[in-house]
Order: sequence, then C-alpha cells, then structure tokens
Amino acid sequence: MSSAALTVRPTFSSFEYAVEDRIHMWENHSAGTFAGIRASTHDDSGLALNLWNRPAEGFQFIAVSGCSRLVDRTPDLIRRQPLHTVALAVVTHGEAFFHDRSGTQILRRGDLVLYDVDSPFLLGCSSNMSELMMEMPRARAEVALGASLDRAHVVRTREGDARHAQKVALTAAIQQATMQPGAPVRQAGEDLLALVDLICGARGTASGEAYLLTARRYVAARLGDAGLTPAAIAAGVGISERHLARLFAEQGTTTVRYVREQRVEAAAQALAAGPADASVGSLARRFGFPSQAHFTRVFKERFGQTPDRWRRDRMGASLL
Repeated sequence: MSSAALTVRPTFSSFEYAVEDRIHMWENHSAGTFAGIRASTHDDSGLALNLWNRPAEGFQFIAVSGCSRLVDRTPDLIRRQPLHTVALAVVTHGEAFFHDRSGTQILRRGDLVLYDVDSPFLLGCSSNMSELMMEMPRARAEVALGASLDRAHVVRTREGDARHAQKVALTAAIQQATMQPGAPVRQAGEDLLALVDLICGARGTASGEAYLLTARRYVAARLGDAGLTPAAIAAGVGISERHLARLFAEQGTTTVRYVREQRVEAAAQALAAGPADASVGSLARRFGFPSQAHFTRVFKERFGQTPDRWRRDRMGASLL
C-alpha cells in the first residue's frame, strides 16, 4: 500500500492537514488526536486526506475527506497505546465499510457508527469518502449512554422518523463545532452525548438541550413550510407538544415565536443578498408567511422598518 506524510497549517482554531509523502509522519503528528491509528491506501497517487480538528474539554470534533483508504486499530496498537476513547462517525459523502469482531457492515451517506476505539476495527473506502467524527472519553460516553459499548452500533434512519431528525441535528452540530470559527464547543460534547443516547437508543432519555438542538435544526430546514406548527415540530423531534412548549419557555420564548423569529431573520438575510427587484410577496411565501401583509408587520416589529425600506437602506450602504 502507498503511504504519505503531512503538511500542517493552522485554519482558524483548528488545523487542516494536507497529505504529501509518508504515512508515518501522519501517525507521529497524530499524538493526542489520531495516535495509535494507522492509515494506508491503494491509490497510485498516495494517501490524500484533508482533516479539520477542534478539541473541546476531552472531546475531539473532526472532519475527514479524501481518497480511498483503510484506517485500522490493531490489537498490538491497542496494547501499546490504549486511548480509552469512543468514536462516532457519520458518512457525509460516498460509501465505506466498518469491520470489527461482530462482522462487516456497509456504511452509506447518512449512516452513523459508534464504536470503542480500544476494540480492534477497520474503517475503509474504495473511493473518495467524507465523514464527520466526534471522539469522546469512554467513561463519559458510558455514563451518558447508561451502558458499556461492548459492540459497535450502526444507525440508519429514514426521513420522517424522529431519530432521523435527531441524527441530522447531531451531524450539523458536529460540523459546526469542527469547521466554523467561533462556534461554541465548550458544552458541545456533553450536549451532543445526550443526542447520541437518543439516536442509539441505549437508554432512551435525554437532556432538554438535546431535544432543543433537534427542534432548532428541524425548524431551520423547514422555514418555508406553511405547516410548520408546534404539533408538527414536536412530532418530528419525538416529544409531546407540551414538552416542546416547556423547553422553549425555559429559553424565554414560545415555539410559535421562535419559528416566526427564525423566518424573519432568514428573510432579512435574503433581502440583503438581493436581487434588488425580488418581490417582497414571493419572499414572504418562501419563508412560510401566510401573506405579504403579515410578513411586513412581523418584519417591521423586528427591524423597525418595512422590508422594502430595510432593503433600500442596506443596498445604499453597500454602495458607500
């Protein structure tokens, strides 16, 4: 197998790794992040990977993309360097396989695998594949899940299932924690562990923050849906409407008010982005408002100006 080395350059508070030559440098640089894990490829051009990593209080948020590869953790590596870590990976592009003592499973886009890094495994792909990962201390993961991770968990969901909405929220949060400068990461690990518990079904309980993360992501993906009611959101998240209302009340708002605020903020961004002659009525419909009059009233309450006036002011300022 071909192997390659790393060039490292800082990318905001994370790092971007561009692979060039020999794999042993990848392993050496990985101390504390990917230590004790080997990677190789059959690709004639060598191993070409991009990685972004952000540590946060014992957690690692990682994005990986690149060519065909095989990543493995052998019994010998585990004996020499135990990591006491649990990893969660979500395939975001392409297809991969995961193999451990319980067998081999194919992972397709959107599939999630949760596994103990101190159990031997292989994770590989035959063509370009991208994944998002969260690594966490095993002890904290087992407390959150209410069980020891004696085997890998592969999770597949389908659109419309509450677990699917939870997995989408988890994927988006890992991506934000990994790749967006300034994204809050201090509490992200603990909050996301509750989502992992929900998705993997180890215990079936979760913190309010886990449900709020799911609800916010559910709303963000459906701002133009006129049927985005509290009942629909609660069903999509997997809780009762009363429970959802209580969670938003703890944030000082209501479900209806939160949806309205997200719609008007998104509409304001769309107005600022242009085009200058875009119809306010069509924009109102695009973001789920029942009428232009209703949109204008809500917009004026939020920004103190009508949408047309607000857009003229923004476009005039951009020309200065």
